[in-house]
Amino acid sequence: MFKLFISFLTVLISLSTLASPHVGIIVKMQGNAQLLTNPSTKAPSGGKNVLFEGVYYKVLNVKLGTKVKNGNILRTNKDSKAKIVFKNGDQFMVGQASAFKIDWSRKKTKKAETTVELMYGALRGVVDKDGPRKGSTFKTRDAVMGIRGTDFHLLQKGTSGDSVLSVLRGNIEVQTKNAKKKIEVSKGFSAEVSKIKDSPKVSLVKTTKSDLIKVHKDSVIKDAKKPTEKAVKKEIEELEKKAAENVLKDISRYEPNLYQALKKNKVNDAEEINKIVVGKIFKAAPKKKKKVGIDTLNLDEDAYEEYFKDGEF
Repeated sequence: MFKLFISFLTVLISLSTLASPHVGIIVKMQGNAQLLTNPSTKAPSGGKNVLFEGVYYKVLNVKLGTKVKNGNILRTNKDSKAKIVFKNGDQFMVGQASAFKIDWSRKKTKKAETTVELMYGALRGVVDKDGPRKGSTFKTRDAVMGIRGTDFHLLQKGTSGDSVLSVLRGNIEVQTKNAKKKIEVSKGFSAEVSKIKDSPKVSLVKTTKSDLIKVHKDSVIKDAKKPTEKAVKKEIEELEKKAAENVLKDISRYEPNLYQALKKNKVNDAEEINKIVVGKIFKAAPKKKKKVGIDTLNLDEDAYEEYFKDGEF
């Protein structure tokens, strides 16, 4: 009877985890990545573990369908990327050689508050302004960002403290960790956080073409692995569909003309939509002084001609 009770309890816990709107699912990846779980001040016995930034974690190899839960750290290698989709369709695209931690906690309001800390590397987020991650806090080494619902790219340059936030849709408030003043960053602009004599400063600049090339590279997974289990494949298909619906809904709020063009041309893939969003900003973005290989990206006018005719957005 006791064993039966334990089995029943395990099933209930599993179902609760699956139903949580805060648990992310790995839906796409290339290369190898690790999930760091069960943080501890002492090295855990049994299994593979690692000491990461002063804390011991158990290490799990990431695969398609892996669930990213409360307190977990996702870490990609120099040749790997990963895409996470949440139940409501929110997306995190994690670039190469990156690590981020996600936490959520319930306070007196009983509403879970999400905090995402980008330790190093790059992350692009597409967050619904009415979803469970509305009001989330994103952190880098020396900056804090309030996310109300938007499309953005966050870059943390190693452990130096220097970071860059680029807004692709919506608005984000940025402040350094020791400052009271908040700076609002809008679409087409980037906030650069750099340390000057150990004091972090925020500079607001127009997002350049080279910045957007970086965003594009971090968002696209070309050599993606294929799911082998039917249940995982079905779950991923449903989440990708939800991601596309979610980003289209968000675009309809901010850019109704672009939304109508996407619907008219039946662009229903989240990755393609995200690519077009970057490309639209890319056309008007200033060039970086240093020459870059723009022609290799298929991210300029050619990317639009595949879907749109002139004047449709």
